[in-house]
Amino acid sequence: MMYSRQPLYQAPFRTSYASNIMYSATGVERPLEYSPSFVEHVRSMPSYESPSHYASPTTLYEGNEQEEPTCIQHIDQPTTFLKPNRAPTRFIGKAEEVKEYLLETWDHLMHKEFPCDIDIHILSYEAMKKHLKENFHPGILGFARNGHATYQRSRIFVREGELDIVLETLGHELGHVLTPPLDDPVDEEAKAYAFEAAWVKKIKEFNIAGLASNFKDMPEPARNGVHDKAARFVRLTLLKKGDAKELFSAIAKRTLRCS
Repeated sequence: MMYSRQPLYQAPFRTSYASNIMYSATGVERPLEYSPSFVEHVRSMPSYESPSHYASPTTLYEGNEQEEPTCIQHIDQPTTFLKPNRAPTRFIGKAEEVKEYLLETWDHLMHKEFPCDIDIHILSYEAMKKHLKENFHPGILGFARNGHATYQRSRIFVREGELDIVLETLGHELGHVLTPPLDDPVDEEAKAYAFEAAWVKKIKEFNIAGLASNFKDMPEPARNGVHDKAARFVRLTLLKKGDAKELFSAIAKRTLRCS
C-alpha cells in the first residue's frame, strides 16, 4: 500500500501533564495520570513491509545532525503478531493520534505511570531514511535508542502508517528501552518480543482501538537470524504456558537467556 500525501513538517512538542485527559476505546472519559513524555515529528511517507536488522547507533534527532554515539540502537520490523488478511485500520501520522491507545494499553499492562524519560516520535518514510542513513532498509517500521547506559532519555521512532502496525511497533520498541540493553543481540530481541507479546495480549483482551481481531496469539518473525531466533525462543517459552510479562522481566534481569 502506498501513501502519497504531500510532505508535512510540524515542530516537536510535549504534552502537558494537565492536559492528559484521554478517552478509552469505549468512549468513556477518564483521566490518565502520565508524565509528559511525548515528542513528535509529522511528515508523510509510503508504507512497506520486509525484513529488518540489528544495527549500531546513528546520529540524527529532531531534524538536526548531532552526534549520539553512546546510545544503543535497535532497528526492527516487528509486525509478527498481525494477521495477513486483517481489516484495514486508520492512518496514523503523528504521535497524538496514537497516544490514547498507547496509554490505554500501557495502563492495562503496567498499572503505573508511563515513563517520563521516553520520547515517542512518528516519522515519515523519508525522515526515517534520513535518520538511519546507511542502516536504512525499506522494511524498517521502527527503531529505538536506549539511553539507560548513559542516563540519557530513551527515544522511540516509529514510521507512520496503519494504526495496528504503529501500535504493535510501539510495543516492541518499548520492550527495548524500558530496561538497560543486553549484551547479546538475540537476548535483547527476545526481551523486546516478550514485551510485545504481553502488549498484544492486552490489546486483544481489552479490544483496544477495536483491534482484537487483527492480531494472532503467537509471533511469526522475518527469517533474518537475530529476530527469528529470538521470536522462536519467545514462542516456545510461551507455548509452555509461560507469562509474557514475566518472561520479559526474566530476560531483562538476565536470569533467562536464549542460548
